[in-house]
Amino acid sequence: MELENLSKCTNCGAPLVQDAAKKLKCPYCGSDYLTPSAEQEITAPTRRQDISVSQAEPQNNNGGYFVALLVVVMVIIGGALIANNNAPGDVKYADSLVTDTTRNDTTVAESSKKEENPYKPILDALSGIQIDSQTFKKLYRKAYRKADKFTGNIEIADQSSPRYVNINGFYIYIMNDSSGPMLRFATQYVSNDWLFINEMIINADGENSTLTPEFKRDSGDGSIWEWCDMSVPDENIPMLVKIAGAKKVSLRYSGDKYYQVVKVTAKQQAAIKRELQLYKGLLLGYKGH
Repeated sequence: MELENLSKCTNCGAPLVQDAAKKLKCPYCGSDYLTPSAEQEITAPTRRQDISVSQAEPQNNNGGYFVALLVVVMVIIGGALIANNNAPGDVKYADSLVTDTTRNDTTVAESSKKEENPYKPILDALSGIQIDSQTFKKLYRKAYRKADKFTGNIEIADQSSPRYVNINGFYIYIMNDSSGPMLRFATQYVSNDWLFINEMIINADGENSTLTPEFKRDSGDGSIWEWCDMSVPDENIPMLVKIAGAKKVSLRYSGDKYYQVVKVTAKQQAAIKRELQLYKGLLLGYKGH
């Protein structure tokens, strides 16, 4: 029997009365009856909960796997976006490789500079002088060497160079001390008359070089001698290389009133070349033993 057609109680037959909650109630026996709307509100959820598992739609496990995969992909994409936002500018992976390589090359260059010979400018000026370790040992053994027992300095000169200042001479020699080898230039003029030399011009195959060192003077037994002994500036090394290899070299001593021209002999040129070879070998770190 449908509820909307009830007018009497089914238990006792008394007429039903609708209360404030719109429920039908028997005033005699107290039986309650739900209206259609109330019945729908209560019974509808009950019907959904009573559905058995066998009646429910089968679960699709592939859907769970898909969701998990989607989450992983989203995490990866999110991480990539964060990394890209933190990177400076539009730097790409290939660009970072180029940058790293450049930095490594710079490091190698800086290391090469540190290992570079500190005498490189002088060695460049001596590029026309050839020397190897074996030749250096031979020249070193034949050279005149004198050690100063007070300072420890070692003078290295050619055997043909004069040992005293009262002999004509034009030569170079090496003074080797704790700071390294130093090249020195010496010239000696011996005669019967004073020149009072204040300048000398060296002509090597037509090319002139002017020097104004300070000359010292002395005399004895009817002779006079004027000489100078000076360190060689780096800028004068090419001049010595030129003298060593020239076909013709002459020297003009100029004094207060007079001048004198003398020839630089082939023997003196050869001695200058040997000293330049020894000097270069020392700068290169060659050992004489």
